[in-house]
Amino acid sequence: MPENDDHQALLDELRTLDAGTIANAVDRLGLRPKTTGYSSSDVRCLFPELPMTVGYAITCREDTTSPRPGTKVNFEPVYKAVEASPSLPTVIVCQDVGSDRLRSCHLGDIMSTVMRRIGVVAFITDGVEPTAVRASMY
Repeated sequence: MPENDDHQALLDELRTLDAGTIANAVDRLGLRPKTTGYSSSDVRCLFPELPMTVGYAITCREDTTSPRPGTKVNFEPVYKAVEASPSLPTVIVCQDVGSDRLRSCHLGDIMSTVMRRIGVVAFITDGVEPTAVRASMY
């Protein structure tokens, strides 16, 4: 079986598991204290009608609300990380580090189109609800 097929088989298997099962498996590895491996009630599914998403995670931090010189948010390092990642679907996990998390804007129509075209299947953030992303990414 070619390597890509092996990856696809693994992703298909992971897609059948819920997050709690995966978290319990990670806990058994003893990589972190058991008191740190869970999410707060802030984490919730905004689009329950969509299928389970799995992929290679790329993490980043972004601030779209604090004043800065110039007006451009630089996602170039994220694009380069996606290019360097294995040939798997990619999930971007973005921590909002701005001064006003409820007004942040990480991904609109254009950015979500670019992300989709480079292989990103999901964009997860702890910022404001991404209503524009739903129409563009999926």
